[in-house]
Amino acid sequence: LCTGSYGSNPKNDICEIINVAKGRIHFAHVRNLKHYKPGVFAEAAHLSRDGSMDMYKIVKTLIDTGFAISFIKPEAKLTFDSINST
Repeated sequence: LCTGSYGSNPKNDICEIINVAKGRIHFAHVRNLKHYKPGVFAEAAHLSRDGSMDMYKIVKTLIDTGFAISFIKPEAKLTFDSINST
């Protein structure tokens, strides 16, 4: 589930999508977007106040539906080769 992809259309209710997909979300790429006008948006920092998405509500919905949260730094270039080499 990529909140940035689904959030690019402000009509998408990401929390409703999470609820409908409960138990079938294996990875969440949680990003915030700032919408400027229809079709014009940019990635924003993760705090709700920095963008147009309610990040607290999104993460809470993920947790409430049983999603196990783990965080990976965006700078971490994790590949299967690097995982298998440890």
